[in-house]
Amino acid sequence: MGSVVSVTMLLLREDVLRLDVGTSAPGSILSGARGLPTVASGPVDRGPVAHPGAEDREHRRVESATATGRTRDPHVVDMQARHEEDHAAKVSGADVAAQPPLTSLVASCAVLVLLPPSETKRDGGDGPPLRLDALTFPELGGLRKVLADELVELAADLPASRTALGLSPRQDDEVTRNARLWESPTMPALHRYTGVLYDALDVTTLRGAAAARARARLAVGSALFGLVRAGDPIPAYRLSAGSTLPAGGTLAARWRPVLDPVLAAVAAGELVVDLRSGSYAALGRVPGAVDVTVLAERPDGSRSVVSHFNKAHKGALARVLAGTRAEPADAAAVATIARRAGMRVERPAPSSLAVIVPA
Repeated sequence: MGSVVSVTMLLLREDVLRLDVGTSAPGSILSGARGLPTVASGPVDRGPVAHPGAEDREHRRVESATATGRTRDPHVVDMQARHEEDHAAKVSGADVAAQPPLTSLVASCAVLVLLPPSETKRDGGDGPPLRLDALTFPELGGLRKVLADELVELAADLPASRTALGLSPRQDDEVTRNARLWESPTMPALHRYTGVLYDALDVTTLRGAAAARARARLAVGSALFGLVRAGDPIPAYRLSAGSTLPAGGTLAARWRPVLDPVLAAVAAGELVVDLRSGSYAALGRVPGAVDVTVLAERPDGSRSVVSHFNKAHKGALARVLAGTRAEPADAAAVATIARRAGMRVERPAPSSLAVIVPA
């Protein structure tokens, strides 16, 4: 038994993206986030790693594919994949045309990294206006339309929008975005969201198979859409998990009856690493998910929860998990992958990880 474990760990060592540990460049958005891994150039992709339980998870993933929206019209998926690849090529110059199609990867990745959205969104896009039937997880379509219509209607009342969305007069352009929700262009969700976490994730610099795996493995929790995959085409909008629309009821109360079953079906077929913040995690629960906290350790050994750079370290972890060819089956395997990438990770509970960084 000992020899089997050592071989598996050796494969994991060679399998993950090779990262160097250090601080970010001065002046960057991550400057000062001590202990944050940065990607070294020229990562080598060496092949998948088998983990105990992976075969059983694959069987459950196939059974739950219909429930999670991964068997929708292949034509729609192929169009979305091509649009996303074209967009990535424009943004990063990567040779994404040679990557495997998204449809072949969604069914083969055994881990889903669930990200929080960002308040800030990138403007513009080169995709057509929002079509709810082009998004994954079609079971969420009914509430998606209701909320989108409510948001557009709310935008006609500027003072009410400011109150409901927690905006200042200087943010009135966010209300204008909501007013044009059904008309404005779209882009893949992973390119739409911006901010500290997405800067650390830095998905546009992933290349080849690592970029394709990232598209298949990353998803975002959303107050407006519930749950979207990385390539789902969405417009810019403003709606936070803590917002309350005039129709009444918290978004958590409205989302959980429809989002809980979808997330449960996803978790039945994939290991979910949940990086969402508390307010977005409240929109829908993921049974058996690996949850992650970031702790700052002082020289005397005392620790506290990281606040300011919490998202940066979670973004770095998401990048590691998105690009690795390993197929982690549990929290222990996720921790091993992160450690091989230069991160200091502890496992305080069977399904919990703590990323430890210098204070």
